Parts: sequence; structure tokens; C-alpha cells
Amino acid sequence: KGYLTKSYAARFPKKTFVPQTENQSALGFEDLLKVRLVHQPEHQHQNLDIINYMVEGECNHVDNLGNNNTAGVNQIQHFWCGDGIWHELSNKSDHPNRYLQIWIQPDTIVADRKPYYQFINRDPAFAPLPIKWKNNKIQIWAGILDQNLLTDPFSYILVLTGSCVVDDQVLESGDAVEVYHQAFIQPKGSCH
Repeated sequence: KGYLTKSYAARFPKKTFVPQTENQSALGFEDLLKVRLVHQPEHQHQNLDIINYMVEGECNHVDNLGNNNTAGVNQIQHFWCGDGIWHELSNKSDHPNRYLQIWIQPDTIVADRKPYYQFINRDPAFAPLPIKWKNNKIQIWAGILDQNLLTDPFSYILVLTGSCVVDDQVLESGDAVEVYHQAFIQPKGSCH
């Protein structure tokens, strides 16, 4: 079995997760809930794949490459930081937003150091994200899970909304579990 963590998103609007997998430094993410008109000032990242996966509301991304895009639900902002990308994020709407920001370190030295940005529209169904990561050991699945699923070994499961049962352990919105074996997931209604 794995271990269970709880984000307590209602009490803490920002929670950072660092799964304790065999590839410990490769993956980290934050579940961010921001009130309206919040701005995260310009800052730099290097040598990371980063995505903003929208759960609700909108997130505006502006960077030094000339990109200025607003993503909503079922849209992803992906950028490879390479030798450096400066960006800022904001919620310009009158409604709160919630998004998952995921950082992935490459598993090898990357020759292509040129940063780029990618805006992705996707179907809400549970499926692999259509991104070629610089880390070949990472695969991220996301979306609405509406049928039973058998995971790969060494999986990290985060429930954004709804609930599910993972190997007889109930997970609700904000819960996460890391498993070191194939786990059986049963959604309880609609689970994201």
C-alpha cells in the first residue's frame, strides 16, 4: 500500500506535494486556489517542464517569449523552461480560479535548451496529457474518471474533485495516495 496525504484545501489555499517515488526530485506540484484579481509577479524558471492544469476559472500566462494567453477549464498551459523563461500568472476575472501547477525535471541532460510555450485544448475524459516531457520516466494522466482503472506500479493519485476508492481506501477531494504496486481505482460518481 501507499500512504495517504490530505491537502486541507479549504483551510490552506496553496498546497505543495512532492511524491516520494524512486525518482524523488523529478516531480512536484501545487494545488492552487486563488481569489479574483490575484497576480503572481514575474519570476524565472530553468530546466523544467511546467504545466498549469485548469480545474476551474481562468489563469492568464504572460512570458518573455511574447506569449499572453488565458486558459480555462479543459485547457493546459505547458512550457519547457530550458535555459530560462520569465513569466507571470494572474486571475483577471471576477471569479476564483483553481489550477494544478506541475514541475517536472528532465531525467537526462537536455541538449535542447531553447524555452518554448504550448497552449493545449483537451477533452475532459481521463487520458494521458498530450505532452512530450523531457523526462521519459514521467507520464501524467488527468481528467474525469468515470470507470474503474488499474494503475501502473509507482503511481501517485491526486483527487481534485469528487471521490474514489483506491484499494479499499476512500479518497475525497484534496486527498492523494502514492502506491508502489498496481492499484485498483473505483470512482464514486464523477471523480477528477
